[in-house]
Amino acid sequence: MQISKEDAFKYYNEYIDFFETFLGGDIVNYYRSKKRQRLVDMGYTDDWLEKTVDLSTGEMSVNGPQKDLFDDFSMEPNDMDFEIVEVVPKKPSTKEITASHYTQLLELTASFNADNSPGRSTRLAIRETNSGKFVAFIKLGSPVISMRPRHEYFNVKKVDLKILNQHCLNGFNIVPAQPFGFNCLGGKLAALICVCHGVREAWDDKYNADIVFFETTSLYGSIKGSSQYDGLKPLIRYRGDTESKLMMNLSDDKYKKLRDDIQDKYNDGKQLVPDTQEIPTSRKMRTQSKMLSILKENLKTYDLDKFNHLSKVVKEKMAITTQKRYYTSDFGYTNSVDYILGNTKTLIKGENYDKFTFENVIKYWKKKAQKRFENLKADGRLRKELEFWTPQTIDTIDIIR
Repeated sequence: MQISKEDAFKYYNEYIDFFETFLGGDIVNYYRSKKRQRLVDMGYTDDWLEKTVDLSTGEMSVNGPQKDLFDDFSMEPNDMDFEIVEVVPKKPSTKEITASHYTQLLELTASFNADNSPGRSTRLAIRETNSGKFVAFIKLGSPVISMRPRHEYFNVKKVDLKILNQHCLNGFNIVPAQPFGFNCLGGKLAALICVCHGVREAWDDKYNADIVFFETTSLYGSIKGSSQYDGLKPLIRYRGDTESKLMMNLSDDKYKKLRDDIQDKYNDGKQLVPDTQEIPTSRKMRTQSKMLSILKENLKTYDLDKFNHLSKVVKEKMAITTQKRYYTSDFGYTNSVDYILGNTKTLIKGENYDKFTFENVIKYWKKKAQKRFENLKADGRLRKELEFWTPQTIDTIDIIR
C-alpha cells in the first residue's frame, strides 16, 4: 500500500516520539503508561477511594469496586473456603458476576492489560465464601498460536490447532488479588483451579468439547525469574521455554488515530486485515503489524535514513525477546497426548486422576499456603494493605510482579 510522503513522515514521527522519546524503550514505563490509560478507559475516579457509612452495618466502606477484593489479612489459608463464580453479561445470580464488574476488578488487580482474546473463552472469578470477597480472576480460551515446546512435548513437527482446540484449554489470564497472592500463594490457587475437573467439564458442556489437556505460559518470561506455576507437580508441570518477541505497541489512542487515518485515506475505510482466519488471532495485533509494515515499505522509498532509524527502534526498543516458561496439565490422564493425536480412542485415568477434583486441589493448595502464611507472619513480612491500581499507586507498586 502506497501512502503519501507527508503521511509517511507524520506516522514515522508518531512512532519515534512514543517509543524513543516518551518511553525511552523501557518495558516498565511501557506497562505503566498502558495501565494509566486502562484506568481512564474503565472510568476510574478518585471517588472510588472515598468512604461512606454502610447503613446496614454502620461501618465505613469504600465506594469503589475494590471493596469486593479480599482484604481479611488475618484469615489463615486453612480457614478459607472457595467457590467458582461465572461471569455473565448482566443480572447475575449469587453464583455469578457481571462482565463489567469482573473487568473492573481484573484491571484494578492485574499488572498487564487484559485485552480481549480471539476465539472461545470463559471468564471465572474465585470467591472466598466466608468473607464474600474475590481472591483471583481467570480467563481460559482455546490455543491460538503455535509453540515450539508444545511440539517438542507432543514429539511432532507441528500440532494441528484445529484438533488441539477440541481437546486443550489455554490459561490466558490467571491473576490473584494482592496481597492475597503474596501472602497465601494466590497465583498457585488460581492455577490449580484451572486444572480441576469441574472447570474442564464446564468447558466441555459449554462448547461441546473434549478437554484432556491444559497449557499456559509465564506472563513475563525471562523478564521476571520466578513463576506462580512452579512447584505444582504432579498437577502442573514445566515443559520448556518458548522464545518470543514481546512487542511494545502504540498506546490505544495513538493506535486508533493512525489506524483510522490509514484506513480512511488509503483503504476506502475498510479494515487493514481480514477477520477470516480459521484459527483466529488478535486482529489488533495483526493490524499493528500491518501498519508498521506499510510505514516501513514507504520509508524505504521516501527516506532510507528514516527507514533505518525506525528499523533500529523496532529492534532495540519495541521488540523485546523473552523466554516464557511453558506449563501443562493432563488432568490426571496418562495418555492425553496420544488421545489428542488420534493414536488412541480410549483415555486412561492415572493414579493422580482424583487429585484434580475441586476439593482436592484446594487441599493441595492449603498445605503450601498455610506454610507460606505462617513463615511470613513469623518473619513479620505479612502484607496487610490491599494493593490495587490507581493513578497514585502506579509508580509505587511493582508493575512486573
